[in-house]
Amino acid sequence: MVPDPYARKWLTLLVVSVGTFMATLDSSIVNISLPSITQALNTDLPTVQWVVTAYLLTITSLLLSFGRLGDILGRKPVYTAGFVVFTAASVICGLAQTIEQLILLRALQGVGAGMMMAISPAIVSAAFPSKERGKALGLHATAVATGASLGPTLGGMLIHFMDWRMVFFARVPVGIIGIALAVLVLRERAEGSRKQRFDLTGAALLSVALSSLLLGMNRGQTEGWDSPATVLLLALFALLSAAFLAVEYRVVQPMLDLSLFRYRVFAASNLSAMLSFMASSGTIFLMPFFLISVQGFDPTQAGALMTVSPLTIAVVGPVSGWLSDRVGSRGLSSLGIAVSCLGLVLLSDLRPGAAPFDVAWRLAMTGLGQGLFQPPNNSCIMSSVPRDRLGIAGGMLATMRNLGMSLGVAIAGAVYSTRYSHALAGNATPGLNQESILTASMVGFHDAYLVAAAFAAIGIFASLVRGQDRPKR
Repeated sequence: MVPDPYARKWLTLLVVSVGTFMATLDSSIVNISLPSITQALNTDLPTVQWVVTAYLLTITSLLLSFGRLGDILGRKPVYTAGFVVFTAASVICGLAQTIEQLILLRALQGVGAGMMMAISPAIVSAAFPSKERGKALGLHATAVATGASLGPTLGGMLIHFMDWRMVFFARVPVGIIGIALAVLVLRERAEGSRKQRFDLTGAALLSVALSSLLLGMNRGQTEGWDSPATVLLLALFALLSAAFLAVEYRVVQPMLDLSLFRYRVFAASNLSAMLSFMASSGTIFLMPFFLISVQGFDPTQAGALMTVSPLTIAVVGPVSGWLSDRVGSRGLSSLGIAVSCLGLVLLSDLRPGAAPFDVAWRLAMTGLGQGLFQPPNNSCIMSSVPRDRLGIAGGMLATMRNLGMSLGVAIAGAVYSTRYSHALAGNATPGLNQESILTASMVGFHDAYLVAAAFAAIGIFASLVRGQDRPKR
């Protein structure tokens, strides 16, 4: 009797969801501990920001490399190694004595998180038949949204009752359980890819190029977009990207198979994913400032309102994935990003003194759109490549997500700062006062959300031009 290749699909999804939950929880839980870390390690705000920046830089620059390694070495060993590195780094991060040590260890933690993020979509896609792939990726999206929504609340509780080190230590027991489950449950299926070689030159060029881009965006916000460091880093990104494409076009076994982009469904779906995250990340970045500085909510109220969007994604995601298996992904994805676009336009229309409910239902609308968009779009990307390219497809998907988030935050911050300064300079009342500052802030928030909505609008077009897909039977 031939064994069922999908017999462990639900256990596999559980194991991968644990790792995904931890990685996304980390992205949101550490942010709330930064003030405590600043005080405990006697540092300043520009320096402590690198606790987050080092983590995101490492992940984004290595995702495609880890995805390719998964296709070559096997997805189970790469994913399990990532779990081990992430958990071990969590322990050492909690023991850090200086801010320099913590930043370096956060980069190491980013290596482990990058392994898990790059490989997890490929493991889920391979574990389920094509007719159930959308539903599985929808449930996987729930793990992502749950980690993002619980981070601020859980981190605040740990810091309030203990200290910042528990933010790192608390994840260790879950990590140990996750590693054990990965070793026992995950199964490696031969895809005929072990004879391939890793493109070290391409991996190095891409990693440095993406790092230059993200560092350039970071410097642009702090030093100005015309500063020598910003211009140099962005020029280096352009030069290295061109070199990477030239190498990948000529090498026999490239790290990124450029032929995949000949498939309109793969190229357009990845583009719409990046645009979607560029739009939504601006909301995540600016909304706390709007709620606390403009609306006058306390941090607890602001944190509760910020959970509305990810919780909506967690509820809608599995339903959307299930539907995409039956009706196809193009219509659902396009509808989802259109709903997000409308939600962002409505958020731009908020005024000082708005009731919490007025903010909540608009955030719920953006979450509804993301929940409708992400699982079908992810399923479409993973279904558009051969099985022996699932790792690189998952790495590309994760890269588009992180790159979109980084670009979205940088652009939203730049638009807000520019419009705020312009409105303040054009204020008819001489001198600074609370009313003029509030008015200028509202101009900045309004225009930043409209720019985010514009990215979503372009994403609608990118989603529609992918071509008509068929439901998986």
